[in-house]
Amino acid sequence: MLTDVRWNSTREPEILICRYRRTDCREQQITETVRQYLALAPLLSAPAARILASMENVDPDHALDRCCRVDKTEDGKPYFPLLPLYISISDTETYRWIALSPENIGIDAEDSSRKARAAAISKRFFAAEEQEALKSGCFDFFTLWTEKESYVKYTGRGIRDDFASFSVFSIRESICSFTDPEGYRISVCTEKPMTLKYSIQEQN
Repeated sequence: MLTDVRWNSTREPEILICRYRRTDCREQQITETVRQYLALAPLLSAPAARILASMENVDPDHALDRCCRVDKTEDGKPYFPLLPLYISISDTETYRWIALSPENIGIDAEDSSRKARAAAISKRFFAAEEQEALKSGCFDFFTLWTEKESYVKYTGRGIRDDFASFSVFSIRESICSFTDPEGYRISVCTEKPMTLKYSIQEQN
């Protein structure tokens, strides 16, 4: 299933987010997401396509597998050493989300139906402004949490002791949040608003 999440008015999708069953074959899922991105956004992915085409005497599928190798920075942010694309990954107990973009990106997803110790977690990790928004009922816990975590995945810093030192309300123009058909809350952080394609993969 492929759906649009309109964040701006550009014609061609700039971000592809694929949801998979969480299995041990993460590498295959990453390769499949890149394959879909190359087909879905040919103009934006043209640099990546040229790299694949330049790998002479290599079977196309093997070339793709090789280029889709993911490394991590010292802070744990995933990246492609060989492809001019950005990647971010979020795992829950059941599903895995893989997001690709021509620009830096961070994604976080949470099952909004599960119980969370919102009061205790927000007291430790939320800025004062966020705690007030949560108490007032203007924002739900999972929206604020996924927005904050998508931001630190975007920056590559991850959850640290200073997680409460910033408020998502100062960066919300760079974050898109939505709920998928099964109730998972998803937030994506980029430098600027972009157009998303959200794909639910029926198979692993």
